[in-house]
Order: sequence, then C-alpha cells, then structure tokens
Amino acid sequence: MNVPISVPMNGESGCSNGPRSNLQSKRIHDAIKKAFPTAKITFSKGHYYCSCFVRFSETNVVYMMTSDYRHFPESFLVRTARDEKDYSGGSNNNYKGFEKILSAINTLHL
Repeated sequence: MNVPISVPMNGESGCSNGPRSNLQSKRIHDAIKKAFPTAKITFSKGHYYCSCFVRFSETNVVYMMTSDYRHFPESFLVRTARDEKDYSGGSNNNYKGFEKILSAINTLHL
C-alpha cells in the first residue's frame, strides 16, 4: 500500500496548528483507520504532532506517536501499551516512513 502521508510544512509555525499540520494529522488518522478497520483508534492531535492508541482486543494495544511534522515529517515511534492511558509501556521502536509504521503496528499486535 502506497500511502501519501507527508505534507510539506513550508515554514508553517505558530502557537496553534496551521492548515498543513491539520491535514497531516488527518491523513495519518485516515490511513491508520483504513489499514486497521476493525481496531478501535483513540487519536490525539498535538502541537505539530499526533499520537494514537490502536486497540485490537482487550489485552492487545499499540501506541503510535509522530515527531514534530515541521522538522521530522516521516519519523514515528511505535510500542505496545497496556491500555489507552499507558504512556510509558513497552520498548520504544523508532521508524522512518509511514509504510514501516503500518507494518510495525501490525507486527506488534500479533
């Protein structure tokens, strides 16, 4: 699956997310929902980054977080989690490129 995710920020900055940052978050959210249609996605949009928990079952949760879109648009962290409130769970795995993150989420939940 070829997923066009990265949106050039072109100097976008400020105290609130701009339209390109919002588009980046939406693309990531939509791509994860499409890749894992039966999972429960708990998505959060931050200041030029986003994160989500992907729940596959009662005991099978994966956490994903992006780096700052403006500086590292294709950099992601993925790890296992106990639940949607576990921000310090399993070992961090860093990936570059959205295709790798979808594969990592899939591998961690198996």
